Amino acid sequence: MSALEAIDRRIRFVHVAFALILVVLSALALSQWAVPRMKNLASDRAFFDSLNIPLLFDGRKQGYSFDDAKRHLQALGPTARDYYARVYIPGYDLLFPITLFAFGILFCLWITQPTRRFAAALRPAWRLAILIIPLGLFIFDILENISVLAMLKGYPSLDPGLAAAASLFSQIKWLTAYCGWALAAALLVLASFRFLRRR
Repeated sequence: MSALEAIDRRIRFVHVAFALILVVLSALALSQWAVPRMKNLASDRAFFDSLNIPLLFDGRKQGYSFDDAKRHLQALGPTARDYYARVYIPGYDLLFPITLFAFGILFCLWITQPTRRFAAALRPAWRLAILIIPLGLFIFDILENISVLAMLKGYPSLDPGLAAAASLFSQIKWLTAYCGWALAAALLVLASFRFLRRR
């Protein structure tokens, strides 16, 4: 029995469902508690509202320049920057990537199990290859968090190279997230076609 077959014997739908529930709960914690708290603490809320800029750097999908990052940090103010660095990143923004990573791995392995009726038929090598997407999303999310944390702790000093790296990590993370959503949709479609053909 191969390692992949051994893993298939252990993964059940309940594991995928539980991981998805954790993702939803952590996302709700972000949107209902962390972000509103950050908004209340921000010194210059008008800056974010007038330009329609997310309070969080990782919400800026198109990235940002050095000057954008410096103005963003200034508009947050000392209290919001402290909350961002001490509570949000090591707490909320660590839990969410971990739960999302766990769900992504479990979903990809579960939906491609060859012995299941509702499954996308992929060769073992491809089953492993698609795991690069949830893994990449997790890695770039963590790299983004580390870079943003360094910017917050270093303020008012800001290294242009650090700002550029944080921006790049954010853009790659979002690109990987879009690839992940596309992958999930494609796997569900393939599994549906296979299921209907077997009926």
